[in-house]
Amino acid sequence: MKTKSHGVEAFSNAYPKIRAALYSTLQPTPSSHVYNSQFMVDVFTSPRRGGKIEPQWARQLNETPANRYSFVCNAIVAVCSETDNDKLNDIAITCAELTACCNALNAEWLGVLMALCCSSNSSAFYIDVLNQVDVQDLSIHNSLAIFTSILIGKRKNVLHLLKYIL
Repeated sequence: MKTKSHGVEAFSNAYPKIRAALYSTLQPTPSSHVYNSQFMVDVFTSPRRGGKIEPQWARQLNETPANRYSFVCNAIVAVCSETDNDKLNDIAITCAELTACCNALNAEWLGVLMALCCSSNSSAFYIDVLNQVDVQDLSIHNSLAIFTSILIGKRKNVLHLLKYIL
C-alpha cells in the first residue's frame, strides 16, 4: 500500500495561495491615501546591509493601504535623493524583501512607477511623490533605474510591472 508523503500534503495546501500570488492580475493602486512623510523613514536614512528586515516592518505594511502608500512614497523620495550606490542598493534590496513579505506592495510599485513615467499625463497616481520629485531632473534617472532593476531582479513576479509601464 502506498502512503502519501508529508511534503505532498503540505504543498497541496500551499499551492492555491502560491498560484494566486504568482498569477494574479496586477492593477496599479491610485493614491487616495493620507501620506505620512515620516512613516518608516529610518529604513531609508539608515538602511541595513543586505536588506535585513524586521518582522514588525512587514506587519506594519500589511496593516493598512495608507502605510504601504507612505512607505512607497518615502522609498522613492529617498532613492531620488541618494547618491551613494551602496546605500541605494541596500534600500532597493530592503524594499524587495519587504515586497516579498507584503504582496500588496507590488500594486503600489506599479502605481508609483506609472506616475513617474507618465507624469506629463494628469494622473491621480502618487501626487505626493510628484510634488517632491522632479522627473525632468536627469540626475535622478540613474538612481531610479538602479532601484527598479534591483526591485525587479529580486522579485521575479514584479517583472509584469514592466508590461504596464512600457
